[in-house]
Formats: sequence, C-alpha cells, structure tokens
Amino acid sequence: MEIIITEQNDRLVVKLIGELDNMACQKAKKQLTPVVEQEGHDVELDCGELNYISSSGLRLLINIYKHQHAIGRRSIVTHVKENVKDVFEVGGFFMLYEIED
Repeated sequence: MEIIITEQNDRLVVKLIGELDNMACQKAKKQLTPVVEQEGHDVELDCGELNYISSSGLRLLINIYKHQHAIGRRSIVTHVKENVKDVFEVGGFFMLYEIED
C-alpha cells in the first residue's frame, strides 16, 4: 500500500495505491490522521489505483468522513474501480462521500 498526499486547490488529494487491507490500514491510519486533522481542507480520496479495500479500510475512510463532516468540510471520492465500487456500495459508503470521476 502506498499513499501519496498532495494539496490542490484547497483540497487534500489522497491517492491510494495498492491494497488497503487490515495490515496496510494501520500504516495508513498513522499517515493520514495527522494530515486530515489539519482543518481547512476538503479531502479527495483518489481511488484510481486502489485494487482492494477491507472492512478496516472502509472504517478508516468513514472516520475521515466523520472528521470532515464535523468541521464542515467536504469528502470526495474519485476514480473508483468497479471491484472497489462494489465494496463501497455494499457498505453504504456512497451515501456519505461525494463521488466525482
């Protein structure tokens, strides 16, 4: 799992690459939490290179959403592959995040 974080147009873009499984989720949480908690930015999750996400990964993304929602900022998901989209749909994930392609 690789995570690349950039800032573009008042938006933190979090590019998720590889598999966000249970083991990778711990590393991702340590990397993402302090960055996302910098208030004042919308968060975009670029899932174009995300091949797999576990329930722990979904939980991490839901926690990001909750934080963003609490501070009045947007949470956006972009470039979701079909296999990951299926997991997001089953988990009700798309009811939380805005979707952009």
